[in-house]
Amino acid sequence: MRLSQICSAVAMATLMQACGSSSGSSSSSGSSDANYTFTLNSVITNDCGVEEPFTDVELLLQDEDWTYQQSYSPDDDGVISFTTSDKNINFTLVAKTQSGDSAEGLDIVSYYQASTSTETTYQATYDSLVSNDTCECITQDASLRHRSFENIDEAWTSLPFDSWESVSDTETLFTDVTVCRVIDGDWPVASFMVKGTDSDDDKIGSADFLSDFTTDGTGEWSVSAVEVAEEIDLSKNHSDVVISQLFEDDEHFQSEISEDDDTALLFTSHMYINEAYYKGVAEYSLSESSNIYGSWTVSSENQVISTDYDDALDAEASDDMPSIDTVSFSELGDDGTYDYSAVKNYPMAIIQFTYGDTSVPVTWTMYGPDEGVLPSSVDLEGYDDIVDSDSYISDTQVTLLKSDNTSDYDDYIEYYQSLDSDDFDTDLHKYYITISLQ
Repeated sequence: MRLSQICSAVAMATLMQACGSSSGSSSSSGSSDANYTFTLNSVITNDCGVEEPFTDVELLLQDEDWTYQQSYSPDDDGVISFTTSDKNINFTLVAKTQSGDSAEGLDIVSYYQASTSTETTYQATYDSLVSNDTCECITQDASLRHRSFENIDEAWTSLPFDSWESVSDTETLFTDVTVCRVIDGDWPVASFMVKGTDSDDDKIGSADFLSDFTTDGTGEWSVSAVEVAEEIDLSKNHSDVVISQLFEDDEHFQSEISEDDDTALLFTSHMYINEAYYKGVAEYSLSESSNIYGSWTVSSENQVISTDYDDALDAEASDDMPSIDTVSFSELGDDGTYDYSAVKNYPMAIIQFTYGDTSVPVTWTMYGPDEGVLPSSVDLEGYDDIVDSDSYISDTQVTLLKSDNTSDYDDYIEYYQSLDSDDFDTDLHKYYITISLQ
């Protein structure tokens, strides 16, 4: 079914997806007499965090309306580099991708008015090509011995694990815990914790760290919890929040706090506390609907990262429905344009399409401003036999983004180019709009 036909049918069913034909744009590319060297590093990362070059990727340089200009391929180190007189450019990456046992597909990623002076990173996903020859990984159970608990409500470790069980009131077992390191390198610092109540129904928490994963033949690591959680008073009006701590290049002590809780247990005096940041994430479901043609949902999220746990605990997802059309989702126009500018102060839109009738699995993600032209509205040079502007879109995910630290679109696109920032994501608001068709 062609996209124009789908758009018409879905509008009648109160669901709408992006349809496209080529359309113009009035934005400026920032041309000048200066020369800029643009560099993109394409990498694939193994289980112990070692990056290797990924070369099954191609960069298509495009103009402001996504019209093709030139193609670039990476060198043996996965680096794409070229010189341009434009300070900002539009480009699309087309990379081979594969997950688990699934078939090989295409991951297409487009960037609108990317900064040519910002070194860009593409993190590839191709599971069958990942080499763990540099890794040493161990999987076994871990026993956390702790003070006496009458009830355990939460148990968590910073390492991947299968499940946990309360063996006794003083022992909790984590099963199939996996730890990896670079061969002959340092093991990561891992945290283990339990939270619950004692015999007096008071809230208590115990935790500790493990950084020596030498096996002793027992098939089980043993950790003795000496860290004690502090009970923190919460404000009377707070959201459901997932809170954790960031330190030693990992996330620790992840815990759920309900809006009905009047106190929370936090580990505030451990040996890494001076380098720790608290991360609070609040989510809120705003609206959803479904029928025989498909379904849609709208939700919000707020992420706060701070050295002060009070800030993180104040994370609050918006309960205001954004100004969008939930009847026909007309923000995604049938002329290849999109417009979310009615959602004020959200400068970036991340729009991802999953295609349902292509010869190989295809996803196409665009990082762009709150309104503009969809890159998928123009046939993709060299790939139009796989996906084009009339290809059927089965799933659409729109993320509208606001950082409380900046309203400048350049900061947004540079963040997603470099995947790194000092403060861009320390107070981040998102709206998620998901549309799925049967």
